[in-house]
Amino acid sequence: MVIGAEALLLWDSPTLGVVSPAELIPVAELSGLIVSIGNWVLINAYKEAASWMEFDHPPVQVGVNLSVIQFLSGDLARDVKNCLDKSGLTPDLLDLELTKSMLVANLGQTIQTLIELKEQGITISMDDFGTGHLSLSYLARFPLDSIKLTAPLL
Repeated sequence: MVIGAEALLLWDSPTLGVVSPAELIPVAELSGLIVSIGNWVLINAYKEAASWMEFDHPPVQVGVNLSVIQFLSGDLARDVKNCLDKSGLTPDLLDLELTKSMLVANLGQTIQTLIELKEQGITISMDDFGTGHLSLSYLARFPLDSIKLTAPLL
């Protein structure tokens, strides 16, 4: 039984073929389209998860990665709430995944935004912990629900 899923943005370009998130996201950030694309991903990932329940599938928590630019620009908590309202998915079925660069970018704004998201009932995860230098004591400052560890293969 599927209990969780993660949205993955790929672009199937007629000339380039499948473009991975590692290539697509930096271009979207540079072009200024990342917030619009991010909101589109949020709405469509939630709609997809909500549609599964129409076929008697148990609820599935959906993980969505955020760009640091998306996280720090505008009013992320409001944008996420609007996306949830459009999709019909409940906030507890959303897991927003952050990277360490988001947590260290603007400490005050980051904590405030995370508090606003948590007040909506959204789960917050730290993605790719272990890929750089960030201590567990530093992470204790943030209202995180989970930490996803990344370790090198031996």
